[in-house]
Amino acid sequence: HESRVYLMFYDINEIIKDATIPGLTVTSDPASLRPALAAGETCLWIGAPEAIDFDGYGQGTCTWATVIVHPNYRDHMAALAEMLTLAEILEPRLSITRIRPDTIDLAATVYPALELSFETTFRK
Repeated sequence: HESRVYLMFYDINEIIKDATIPGLTVTSDPASLRPALAAGETCLWIGAPEAIDFDGYGQGTCTWATVIVHPNYRDHMAALAEMLTLAEILEPRLSITRIRPDTIDLAATVYPALELSFETTFRK
């Protein structure tokens, strides 16, 4: 089964659990972003890892770049303050190494976003 292969490198459910905080909708499903933003929810979207590096047989590091997306597309500066507050709470939970302000274009609406980088380690 294909999904079992990925579980030996990372557990997306564990990352989602660690990232779940009040005021933030956490998802790995990109199709759920637009409806959540339309409902006024701030989202953390977790896609696939950017890289999977092996330190030795069966052990290594996954590098992630997740994105907080805010529904306030009209005032990016106000949204930035709110997103940074959420990032501050997430920083110790995910061991965030980098925060980069960004935007994300969904159906011709440009939403304010923060890219959060972090790593997870694995051992088979």
